[in-house]
Amino acid sequence: MSVQEFLTLVEARTKLASILPFGVGTLFALAYYHQLNWVNTGLFFLWPCWRLT
Repeated sequence: MSVQEFLTLVEARTKLASILPFGVGTLFALAYYHQLNWVNTGLFFLWPCWRLT
């Protein structure tokens, strides 16, 4: 396994580890409160993507 392949694998696992709790928390809030502010949820999800570019 080359260094580039290793970094790609680690990056994929890191993204999964950060997106999974966000998704579970969003689904929990939707199920528990029966409402969700999609604008704030979208901004919260997209904000780190804008900062990284």
